[in-house]
Amino acid sequence: MSESFYMTTQEVAELFEVSEQTVLNWRKKKPSFPSPAIKSCPNKYRRSDIVTYQQTSCE
Repeated sequence: MSESFYMTTQEVAELFEVSEQTVLNWRKKKPSFPSPAIKSCPNKYRRSDIVTYQQTSCE
């Protein structure tokens, strides 16, 4: 499997075709948006959480 288990904020932004700042805003303003699994620099999100959010959200 070539995909990583985690995604950075940049990768999440690219997936949704938005800026990294938009992803950070979603974390603050959308309770349903996944929190980072690893809070570091850069933050890392579980790919499965992001894919689930993408499939269930109406963005």
